Amino acid sequence: MQNRSTVLAALLVVGATGTVSAAEMKVKPGKWEFASTTTMAMMGAPRTHTMTQCINESGITPETMMEEMAQGCELLDSNTSSQTMTWKVKCAQEGGEMTGEGQVVSGGDTLKGGMKMNMSFNGQAMNMSVEWSGKHIGACE
Repeated sequence: MQNRSTVLAALLVVGATGTVSAAEMKVKPGKWEFASTTTMAMMGAPRTHTMTQCINESGITPETMMEEMAQGCELLDSNTSSQTMTWKVKCAQEGGEMTGEGQVVSGGDTLKGGMKMNMSFNGQAMNMSVEWSGKHIGACE
């Protein structure tokens, strides 16, 4: 999704449906730089990815961040304030299930957070954690 934070990139295996929260976490609209580090035993060393993205919204919720992700997932226990979001997800996919919980904190022009996921596919258990940070770097082009 072009107008959402890098949390989306960190949640490639996650999707959600749910009701819209009344509260939004405040962010500064404009061009952002995001870095995410993914750790998973089967990957060996942690992998870091950096990207830039334009965010047009002044507020985000777990529901809007994850609205275009994988089918078969539901958003559970989401809480949002002007500076913090937390959420839990559960995804049922053919051959397996994934559960996870995440959080992100906004400083207005900075974001910091992470997500831990537990996956079970075809009898194999996998755990993955993602940490991310973002900073506002200017106006969108």
